[in-house]
Order: sequence, then C-alpha cells, then structure tokens
Amino acid sequence: MRKVYIAILLICLSCSKRISENLFIKNLNEKNHDEFNYLFVEGLRYKYQRNNSEALKCFEECLKRDESNDAVYFNMAEVMLKTGNPEEAKKYLIKAWKISQDNIWYCYTLSEVFQEIGKPDSALFFLEKANKIDSENPEIKLQLAQLYSSLGKSKEASIVYKEIEEKYGLNENNSLIIVKSYIDSQNYKEAQRILTGLIKEHPDENLYVTLLAEVYRKTGDVKKAYEIYDSVYKKESNNPQILLWMANFLIEENNDDVLQDILIEVINHEAISPEEKILTVKNLIEKTALYKSEKLKIEEIISEVEKKIKGNYISEILRAEYYEKAGRINDAKEYLKDIIKRNRQNYYAWEKLLIILSDNKEYNELYNYSKDCATEFNMSFLAKIMYANAAIEIGKLDVALEELKKAKILAGNNLEANIQTRVLEADIYYRMKEYEKSYEVFEEALKIDPQNSVILNNYSYYLAENEKDLKRAEKMIIEVISREPENTVYLDTYAWVLYKQGKIKKASGIMKKIIEEFKGEDPEYFEHYGFIKKKEGKCNEAVKYWELAIDRDRNKEYLRKEIESCTGRRK
Repeated sequence: MRKVYIAILLICLSCSKRISENLFIKNLNEKNHDEFNYLFVEGLRYKYQRNNSEALKCFEECLKRDESNDAVYFNMAEVMLKTGNPEEAKKYLIKAWKISQDNIWYCYTLSEVFQEIGKPDSALFFLEKANKIDSENPEIKLQLAQLYSSLGKSKEASIVYKEIEEKYGLNENNSLIIVKSYIDSQNYKEAQRILTGLIKEHPDENLYVTLLAEVYRKTGDVKKAYEIYDSVYKKESNNPQILLWMANFLIEENNDDVLQDILIEVINHEAISPEEKILTVKNLIEKTALYKSEKLKIEEIISEVEKKIKGNYISEILRAEYYEKAGRINDAKEYLKDIIKRNRQNYYAWEKLLIILSDNKEYNELYNYSKDCATEFNMSFLAKIMYANAAIEIGKLDVALEELKKAKILAGNNLEANIQTRVLEADIYYRMKEYEKSYEVFEEALKIDPQNSVILNNYSYYLAENEKDLKRAEKMIIEVISREPENTVYLDTYAWVLYKQGKIKKASGIMKKIIEEFKGEDPEYFEHYGFIKKKEGKCNEAVKYWELAIDRDRNKEYLRKEIESCTGRRK
C-alpha cells in the first residue's frame, strides 16, 4: 500500500506549483512516515473535492506527526481562504513561511492575504520578498508597482514600471495597467508618453485615444480632451463604448451642449447593457450643477429609461433619486411610496424611503414603514436598524430592544454593523435610565473598536449628561476631535462636557465657533448654547437660542420653562 500512496502523492504535487518540495519526513520512523503520507494525500483529496472540514482534520493529524511541515500549513491556509477566513489563513501561512522563507508562493500568497484584510504595508513586505526570490517574474513586478502606487510610493512604482518596460516592453497585458497607475499617481507626463507611443502603434485602438483624452482632462486641458472625444465619436457614433465614454465625459465636465441627444442614444442602444445605462443616468443625477440647464431635460431622460428598462428595481427609483437631489423631498417620498404600493418586492424603494424618512427625522412614518419593511424583508439588517431607531425616537424602547436582538444576529462578523447595534443598545438603556447597563454596552463596543469616533462621542456625551467621570469624558472627546476638528457634532459634545465641568468660557467659545463659523443649525446646538449663555448670566441671549431650538424642533417645548426662568432677570 505504501507505494500506491506515494505515487498518488507525487501526482498531486505535480498538479500544484505552490506546494513545498520539502514534503516527505526524513526523521520519522517508517510507520509515522506512511501515516503522514496517507493523511496528507487524503487531505489534498478532500481539499480538491471542497470537503474543507475533512481536509482540515487530515492536515491537523499530519501536524501531530510533523509539526514543522510547511506544506501542511500552506494547504490549511488555502482551505481557510476557500472558507472565507483570511485571518486564520494568515496564521498558517506565517508558520509555513517561517519554515521555508525562500518559497515564493508563501510570500506571494501572504501578500494577497494581507491586502485582503486591509494591511497593505505587510502585503508590500511579502511582495518585495517574492520579487527578490524571483526577480524575473513580470506578474509579480507589475503587482509590486501597483501596490507601491496605491500606497503613494510613486517614485518606487515608477522605477519598477520602467524596469518592466525596459525588460519586457509594452504589451496588451501590462500597458493599460501601467498607464492607469501613472494616472492614479498623477504622473501624467509618463502616462502621456506611453499612450502617445501606443497610439502610434495602434492608431485604430480607441481605448488608448480616450485614455489620452482623460490625461488632458486631468491636467486641465479640457478643450483638448473634448476635441479628442468628439473626433472619436464622429468617426464611430454607433460604437456603444464610445457613446458611454462621450456621455460620461460630458457629465463630468457639466457640458450640456449635446448631452441630451447622446444620453438618449445611450438609453436606446441595444448593445449597451441596462446596468451601464442606469449607471450613466445615476452619474447624471449626481451632477446637480446640470439641473439648471435649459438644454437638458433630466425628467425626460429618466422617462426614457423607465420606458426602455422595465422590471428593473433600480431603474424604478431613479426618479426618486433625482427628486431627492433636486430638493423635492416630498415628491421623492410620495414616488417611493407609490412604487411600494405597486410592487412591495422592490427592496431598493423601501431602503431609499427609510433613509429619507430617517434623514428628515420623520420618526412616526419611519416606524410604520420600517416595521413593514422588516417584516417583508426579514433578513434586512438596515430595515431592523431603522425600525429600532424609529422605535427609540417615539419612545417604544421595548420594541427597539427586540429588533436590535434580531439585528445583532444579522450583523454576524461585520464590524460596522456590530458597532451600530451596540451604539443604539446603549442609547436605549440610557433612555430607560439604566445608566450602568448603557455604560457596559459602550465598554463592550470599545473592546471591539477602541478608536471608533461614534462610540467615543456618544459615551462621552452620556457621561457628561450624568456628570459622571467627566475627566474621562473629556479625554475621549478630545481624541475624537483630534481626528475630526471641524465636525460640529463632536465639537458640541466637547462644549457640553466642558460646560458640565464648569469651564464655561471655553465651552462658550466652542459653541460660538459651531454656530457662527461652521453655521451649525441643529436645534441641539441652540439648546446647549442657551444653557451656556444662561450660566454666563446672559439671559437675553439664552432665550434667543432656546427659541431657535423650539422653532426647529417642536419636541423641545420643555425649554419654555427655561425661558420663563430667565424672564425678569434678563441682561
């Protein structure tokens, strides 16, 4: 049996260039040697069959017989990558690399994993090592240059790109990547040089010509860019890609001269996909500078999309997006409600409506629609969060807690979603006057993400409200402001913490900055500034700001008592 297993093992190895050559165990007795080989082959077989749990079991058994086998660690890492667990894959890959540091595939794969988990500096470390191991590999060089470019290391990227160009020349595989990287790093001179050469070699290749136009546009020569686009368009006006390029160029430059006609051509062109048509119109909707154009009839363009693309949930909400961007919020809401009446399965319409209601603090309507949405789309995290948030705002705290439990399950391992649920949960407990529970939830959230500005801000504010641990509250909010010094919400919290500490002059200076310099108009700011002015003994000004707060938020009628308390002793 031993020979059969070894033969199979060698066949498997020949099929995978990433496996280490140091596979067999030299220092084990014959029995363990046979067991290892058998288990390793079984692990590979299970891995190729995508039976990941059984593959891991076999590889773990292999490690019991030889814990220093890099090939086993590498295969376990590949299994982890297949199951969507890059963090665990990284651990195994590091072990494999430590055993065999000259293995190019360990370095290369580690670089890929570190990029996936958002650690580009570590990715660069291993990609540089891979490049040293195989300095003649153009694929690795190209990726190394791209990584340099993405990290802002333009000089290093340029050196590698020139090395690629000198050694391997420009071809279809690398030229566009190099040009786009030069454009991304704003090295327009090099991009123009390469594109000019490519156009000479391939004069009929429109992609090179339009990229050159983009280079001109980015360097400020919009007229030259337009001439190129217009020339290409006149030659091949029915070419779908050229139509899209031309349309998006005109949108980006707010050029409405022929945009209406070209967009109609795009929408009616059979070779352009519905997704590309919708994306182009969405780009148009984002350009509010074009809304006042007399030559452009945006609603007509949207009507054309609605006629041409039927049954597409995203195209159905384009009109609502336009209404929202144009400041026609009521029209947007009514249109979305109408879509939902006609088709309750259009989740995008629900989502858009909930966001608009939330942004406009229409919590009663938000409560009703988010409740329906959470029922209709039981797996929607957004619907449950919106439902919980609306329930908090209208005082249905038990409902909010129940929905948050469901939202937590849906959040899974998503960091942002987990933070969001905990911030709301802490808010609920605070409103229930269960302050210690609220603080406990904040502490849990900080363990997950210690630098999160929203957690630090909210925790700081609630501590200030209860006049508890004010030094820590100040420390937390100062940390937040050091990162976002012009965020008025965070500055307001800082002012409130200072006010609670009796540092009135400093608090007043910050609130003045919020309202006068940053034009903050949130009723909460006016309320806080009123209390600070009252503490300064300036009742006339305090009353002015409280009245502004009430005018903007009728839920602040309780400030009438404060106004009355200042009446008669105004200064």
